[in-house]
Amino acid sequence: MSVGSVSRKFGTAKACFPVPTAYAAAFYCVFAVFSAVTVVLPGVATAQDVFAIRGIEVDESADSDAKAKTQGVAFAKRAAFDGLMARLLVPEDLSKVPAISADRLEFLIRDVAIVSEKFGGGRYLAKMDVRFQTDGIREFLRRGRLAYAETASQPMVVLPIARAPHGDVLFEDTNPWLDAWARTPSRDGLVAIVPPLGDLSDMASIDAARATGGDIPALTAIARRYGVGAVLVAVLTLKLSPENIERAEVALTAYGPGWDGRSFSGNYLDNDPPVAAEGEESNTPLDPSERRKHFLERTASQVGDALEMAWKRENLLRFDLGNQTIEISAPISALGDWLAVERGLRAAAPVSAVRLVSLSLEEARAEVTFVGEPDRLAVALAQRGLSIAHAEEGDVFYTVTRAR
Repeated sequence: MSVGSVSRKFGTAKACFPVPTAYAAAFYCVFAVFSAVTVVLPGVATAQDVFAIRGIEVDESADSDAKAKTQGVAFAKRAAFDGLMARLLVPEDLSKVPAISADRLEFLIRDVAIVSEKFGGGRYLAKMDVRFQTDGIREFLRRGRLAYAETASQPMVVLPIARAPHGDVLFEDTNPWLDAWARTPSRDGLVAIVPPLGDLSDMASIDAARATGGDIPALTAIARRYGVGAVLVAVLTLKLSPENIERAEVALTAYGPGWDGRSFSGNYLDNDPPVAAEGEESNTPLDPSERRKHFLERTASQVGDALEMAWKRENLLRFDLGNQTIEISAPISALGDWLAVERGLRAAAPVSAVRLVSLSLEEARAEVTFVGEPDRLAVALAQRGLSIAHAEEGDVFYTVTRAR
């Protein structure tokens, strides 16, 4: 599937995939952000709260249950802060995070929720969620001159395809790659990946050939089925390295707002030492089938990590580039249309201010101030169900429209 190139600075115009007329009504127009075209899939959802760290495990002991709980809450707050920094920053910047006292940390925390807890004998076991003050964290990072990413990708459903001698397999029972993704723990970061069920409805929506061929109607159908805004096609090829170590070659293609049908690839080696099976002696290695199962699970997790890192680096907010202000036009038919656009604009991470300039029955005009590069703004807006492009006519440079 190929699409003509468009300008990186918001694109020169909106474009649609050349699909048969019968399908035209089922697809939204797409908007170029990087070097390809964004597929605006249905099921646009609000980005998750990236300033919340959930499921923190606490295990503290002290002279009393009360003291153990106090220690546990303090531990959870500090662990949540470290986890949030790891989510927002690239690895090379983690060492640059300014030291923060317990009192200062307290001001950055919005609330702490105890999901579950147990006391007894001076020991405190709990699971906690910690939410942070969004503006406080932003200010903390800006004062530290740290570039960070807070734009969450639209959740994506993964289509794990395994290359086999008899052909590619997706939802067949013989696909160990599908099973590996099903066993992979859910991700709590900027890129949420949903494994498919592989049931009859999935089979009716898409197959391996249509997935690898970039069949837009089929990709749209599977995205709609899972209520997500993006699709990840992950093709696995298993080989042996010269050292006779199993190697997983993974080719990825991501479709959806901000992904633009871009491709990634990676190689993963099963070079971990053999692990004993449960209930066996520690020196008893796993049988080959069990070892492969664990290897593919690790590979699926590593693929998710690599994808999240690629997204994070593409969406870093660069405060050293300063602020820009542009005037936008939003076509409307009712006041509610503008209010929806305004909410999306204000929720986009790069946007610092939105000022309404004029409002008519057909159009709203506003000034939008944002930080960093235009490409980052376009991606952030796409996650909120908005697209931005150069206006085709008139005295306003940019038009912002909602996905319908």
